Amino acid sequence: MDTTLRLALRVFIMPTFLVGLSFSLLIEIGQIFTMYCQTDVNDLLMNTLGVMIG
Repeated sequence: MDTTLRLALRVFIMPTFLVGLSFSLLIEIGQIFTMYCQTDVNDLLMNTLGVMIG
């Protein structure tokens, strides 16, 4: 059971987390260049959490 959990973490969970974090970070960096410059760390965390839940 332990090796199955480690494999799932390595194969599915970690790549999903990294893709979600990267995409959210890209969006937040893009918001720096808009007229209102509204970036927030909470958006980054909540978007990444949403990717992991969904």
